[in-house]
This record gives sequence, structure tokens and C-alpha cells, in this order.
Amino acid sequence: MVADEGRRVHRVPRDGRVPVLGGDGRRIARQLRSGVRRGLHVDRHLRPPRAGRARRRAVRRTGAPAGALVHEFGRHLLRRFTVGFPGFFTAARDTFGFLGLVEGYVHTEVRKLYEDAELPTFECSPVADGRMDMVYKSSRGFADLAHGLIEATAEHYGDAIAVDVEDLSGGARTHVRFRLRKLQPPA
Repeated sequence: MVADEGRRVHRVPRDGRVPVLGGDGRRIARQLRSGVRRGLHVDRHLRPPRAGRARRRAVRRTGAPAGALVHEFGRHLLRRFTVGFPGFFTAARDTFGFLGLVEGYVHTEVRKLYEDAELPTFECSPVADGRMDMVYKSSRGFADLAHGLIEATAEHYGDAIAVDVEDLSGGARTHVRFRLRKLQPPA
């Protein structure tokens, strides 16, 4: 992670490990998911106040910052989603293609399964010069979860990306712009 004028730029490690938390975060993800099986019943466990209790419990047990835990949980969820819902991932050929489908395709399918699901919205700019902006909006403030999902999506497709995170909600994490940039592979 590289600090850049108050913004965070993340380089997605090839091995899927998150240095901040050490290891691959499976233990932390187990603590956070609290009964989630195969990633199929996530909506029930991410509703306040249950999500808040799970987050506080994981922070107490691990001593890691809440944002880092939620971020790692997002990475874990994406890996589970690739197993539970492989059709979503065959619909796109790369990270930007998939992220562009989240609002119109993935969330539409989720709403068919869970009519009362309160999903965040994602607005994606057109891809230009290997860059894309993705704007997250949700009253729940789970931008760190979305960030983890984005990074794990890049890992899934084998893309190296840098993510610049800009909180547009004054620290509430309810309105966040993710500026994504594909990194050139080493020559």
C-alpha cells in the first residue's frame, strides 16, 4: 500500500495474501462470516446491527482495524462467489468488464433471489486508457467490503491493478470513488 496525498493506492499481490493482516485472512473471514455458508446467505449477515456486532467482535478478537477486516472479508466473499456463482464470472473476460456488469447483471440476479436485498449502487465510467472509475453508494458504509471485492476480482481475472480510494462522504464510507488503473505487466 502506498500513501498518496491522503488517498490509498493498493497493489494487488499475486499470491492473494494481505500483508496488513498476515496470511490469507481465512481465520478472520471465518470470524466475520458468522454462520454464512458457501456465501449464499450473505444478505442476512450484512444487515445492521448484525454486521456491526460481527465487525466489533472480529476487531476485539484480532486487534486489526475494522476497515481492514471488512476489506479482507470482501476478498473472501469474492472467492466464495466464484465457486457458488461461476456463471457471473464467465460473462466477462477481465476485471473491468466484470465490474461494469455488477449493477446491471449481478445485482439484478441477486434481487431475483432476495427481493428485499438492500444492495449498494455502483456507477462505472467507460474504460479509457486502462482506467475506470467506479462510484459506490450505500447507506451502510461498506466501501471497504466493496474494495476487497474489487481487489479479489482483479486476482480472479489475473489483472494487476492499482486502486485509488476517495471517500466522498466525509469519512462515513457511504459514497466512495474507486479509481482503477491497470498496471503494465513486467516486460
